[in-house]
Amino acid sequence: MDTCKHKTQLINYPKVSGIEVGLIMNVGNEPEFRRVIVDK
Repeated sequence: MDTCKHKTQLINYPKVSGIEVGLIMNVGNEPEFRRVIVDK
């Protein structure tokens, strides 16, 4: 999972959407997820 790129996007989205919590999900061979909480 290219988490660095996705995490950067996830941190930037709240600036325009107002969302404080996001998930990065990978459903490939090894399913995994990461929860990211952004403090405004």
